[in-house]
Amino acid sequence: MKIYYLIILFIGFSSAFATEINLSNENSSYEGEKISYFEDKNSSYDINKIKELDNKSFIKENKKVFLTFFTQSTYWLKFDVINETNNKLERYFVFDTPWIDTINIYIYDEQNSLTTYKLGTLLPFKERSMKINLLNQIHNFSNGKSTVYLQIKTRDPFIIPFSILSEKNFYEKIIDMDLIVISTYSIVSAILIFNFLIFVIARYKPYFYYSLYLLSYLIASLSYDSHTFKYILYDYPNTQNWMQSITILFYLIFSLLFAKSFLELKDSFPKIDKYTNYILVIHIGICILTTILGYEYTIFYASCITPLFSIYMLFLGLYSFIKGSKKAIFFTLATIFGCIGAFLTSSIAASLIAYDWYLFKGVDIGITIDSILFSIALAYRYTSLNLILEKTKNEVTQLNINLEKKVDERTKELDIQVKNKTVLLKELSHRIKNNLQIISALLYMDKDKLVNEKDKDILDENIKRIKSISILYENFLEIENPNKIELKKYIKEIVSEIKNSYSSLNISYDLNIHKILLNQNSLIPIGLVMNELILNSVKYAFKEIPNPKISIYFFKDDKNINFIYKDNGIGASIDKVESGFGFSLIKTLISFQLNGKINCRNNEGLEYNIILPKDSFLNEKVL
Repeated sequence: MKIYYLIILFIGFSSAFATEINLSNENSSYEGEKISYFEDKNSSYDINKIKELDNKSFIKENKKVFLTFFTQSTYWLKFDVINETNNKLERYFVFDTPWIDTINIYIYDEQNSLTTYKLGTLLPFKERSMKINLLNQIHNFSNGKSTVYLQIKTRDPFIIPFSILSEKNFYEKIIDMDLIVISTYSIVSAILIFNFLIFVIARYKPYFYYSLYLLSYLIASLSYDSHTFKYILYDYPNTQNWMQSITILFYLIFSLLFAKSFLELKDSFPKIDKYTNYILVIHIGICILTTILGYEYTIFYASCITPLFSIYMLFLGLYSFIKGSKKAIFFTLATIFGCIGAFLTSSIAASLIAYDWYLFKGVDIGITIDSILFSIALAYRYTSLNLILEKTKNEVTQLNINLEKKVDERTKELDIQVKNKTVLLKELSHRIKNNLQIISALLYMDKDKLVNEKDKDILDENIKRIKSISILYENFLEIENPNKIELKKYIKEIVSEIKNSYSSLNISYDLNIHKILLNQNSLIPIGLVMNELILNSVKYAFKEIPNPKISIYFFKDDKNINFIYKDNGIGASIDKVESGFGFSLIKTLISFQLNGKINCRNNEGLEYNIILPKDSFLNEKVL
């Protein structure tokens, strides 16, 4: 029994330190524990110098996957492969990380015959044995023992998950890996299309930034997993390498822009928003700088900064949630999954934890989960906003109803007040008119008592002046708006009144008056001026004139109202006219009441040219 346990222990101990890969054991495990390695720090060794080294120069690897994060060194991996059959065995060298720059494979069989292969992302895609994103090379192993040397150098994280697989195992591995990758891409793509369509319909900005965030992740992941190399950039390996780093940096930018938009940092937390903007500016500056310095600086920065951005997004979500933002719940939860995935991937890349392909794809799995949660968060926020909007809409509707009621009530009150004021105004105008008529009647009575004809004429002139003012109030009683009195109608009333008083003279009147609406303040001066001009013509102009005629013109230009008054009388001395009381009254009314100018001249009778600025007719318009 003791011997049995010793045999078991010996077998286990031997397998733990085995340095040979037996092709008879078909499995898909990583072969890191079967290799030993040599670090060529200056990249100065070739295969001949390496072959001369003794076994003590190589270090035994104790992990399934050889990794050392970033390094400038070239590493040589050495192991033996045993083919116990009598036939050649076809096997694939498979490297799970698709971004390794250069892998040179040197295989010595038992006859010391050398076979070499070269692969890596610096070569066109067509150089691969099987046209998939994983680096691979087929080889027919001779019977017996073969010694294999792998010369590996890369500017990316130095992670070498290496295995030697049969075609069957290779296909099984691809199917298992593609199941995760296709599931991830399908879910994220479906969420991207769905959210972009919502943005197109709703025009809600966070959906736009979220769509950019998902799109940038898809492009970055497709680039870093070499799918873009396989389908698009197969003849452009250098462009493919730059795609791997640049797309990650863009993904980080859009992730922060989405966080800013979703959490409304600008409105809710302006100071945090300012710091976030600083981070974005600094990040973009470093991106430009590392791009100028070279690919190795860019990919190093991208690898280091990715987990830090995830942590900062988690901080933004937690800060918003602590400050009372309910919409940050799902955002924070989603970011936690993203942080866990980024932490696992970064920890493996930094050699902090043992390599496992599923854990290494943690960032993709984490982003798939946080994409779903972010979509729920957006839907929750959008629904909340719609509920708030609907509530606000109902409140506004009710306020409008209440406002309409108040407006109706106030309008009714104002209508009553306006009607009362209108009635009062008409009553006032009616009383003024009656009082003016009483004054005129009293003056007529006094006129009959006078003996001197000159005195009678003076009294008669004042009666005419009072009558012209009375005509204005008669017009007031007939219109609703006292600030829209028609000049033409008012002038005709004055002319008609004077014409009736002096019908024996058979004076003809030529009226050419544009339809001008005047304000009430300008009507009394206009009426008195018109009355004075006609009375002067009646009294002095038509002695021995067979066909007396008075012409009255009102027309408008861009700046002024032009008023021309002309009779065909005998004319008069201009000095004598301008020194009389009537002209002084007219000039005072024109200059001080209406801010106008007057000019008098003889032109086959007396002609008055009067210019009135539009400002004196505040409500005038020519119709």
